[in-house]
Amino acid sequence: MSNYGFNIYAYLVISLIFATIIPVYILYFYANKKVFNWHTYITIFLQYFCALEIILLVPLDISLTIIGRRTETNHEYYEKNKKFLLDFYIFMYLIITILSNIVLTFQEKYNTNGFFTIFSKTKNVLKNICLQICALIAVTSLFFGILVATNVVRANIRAILLTIILITNTSYTFALMLLMGYGLMMFPIYLWNICDHRLQLINCQHEAAKEFNKLAEYYSELFVII
Repeated sequence: MSNYGFNIYAYLVISLIFATIIPVYILYFYANKKVFNWHTYITIFLQYFCALEIILLVPLDISLTIIGRRTETNHEYYEKNKKFLLDFYIFMYLIITILSNIVLTFQEKYNTNGFFTIFSKTKNVLKNICLQICALIAVTSLFFGILVATNVVRANIRAILLTIILITNTSYTFALMLLMGYGLMMFPIYLWNICDHRLQLINCQHEAAKEFNKLAEYYSELFVII
């Protein structure tokens, strides 16, 4: 095994260790144990693990690209490992997609479902998920048909995976833009309100009035008991 090969496998082992420790730490200290079920822990751990592993693979991918451009021998070595990295990326990405769009959706709807029996809960959740999946398949098929008709991609399994990745990235990026836009809009308003001393005084007066009413209620209940 060459030094490059040894370094790659050593980096993968270290990245897998980090991708395992960090989700365990986050779930142990920040997850609400009263709300989370045991199967939800497993799903969220796997999502964190795959997402972190994808991020940690980026430096390895960049370093292999830089090394592959130096000499022809290194380029052949890069071509050998490129397929492994690509398959690894797709494998992790598919796990995240399935867990977030199907498994975690099922768990969320099941845990908050209003039915009482397991059968009725499962039936209602599966019905709602099937409707969402049908809508997703329709949108994906339409987008994939446009890509094939315009000769952007070929009609094969890799093209289908590429279409799923494009739609998922686009939807998540759109949601992220909405959240960032909301934050960029509300954060200056928040700072403005903090700097407004008159508004802060009014808020404090309202809070003091609420606390005074609570105190009066406590005193009245105490007198009733006595």
